[in-house]
Amino acid sequence: MYQTNPLFVSKEECALNKRNTRDFLTFLGFILPGFIIYIFIVAYPIFYSILLSFSDYNPNIGGKWNFMGLTHYKTMISDPDFWHAFKNNMIVVAVSVFGQIPIGFILAFILYRKQVKGANFFSIHGIPAAVFVYDRYWYNVENAVYGRRSCCPYNAVFFK
Repeated sequence: MYQTNPLFVSKEECALNKRNTRDFLTFLGFILPGFIIYIFIVAYPIFYSILLSFSDYNPNIGGKWNFMGLTHYKTMISDPDFWHAFKNNMIVVAVSVFGQIPIGFILAFILYRKQVKGANFFSIHGIPAAVFVYDRYWYNVENAVYGRRSCCPYNAVFFK
């Protein structure tokens, strides 16, 4: 197979390489900001937490890093509260995956196919209802954590 000498490139190949380089730089310009944000917000905390789990270092207090190995994981697995919380978490996952998601898809499909009278009404008015339900959920969570006088000024004004 014949290979061209990189020192002798035709004008067409040179133009193609410039275009590929420009396209690649444009691609990087769009991807890098999101990727950098992802690294700082998601990836770094995950890896830092994994590193902390193998030591007895407390970032709130400071001090020396002492490698503990799998000691924390052995303690966690032997704790009955962990297994209770794990079971509760698996129930929530199962209900979400096999309950909420299929029901949501079925309802969305029914609304999409216009098989119900007033489907547009449900589509338009479903968003404010969802926002209200979401707000009420977090209002109750805040009451459970912070007490009746929540830190949210919205709740203090509208829901006394």
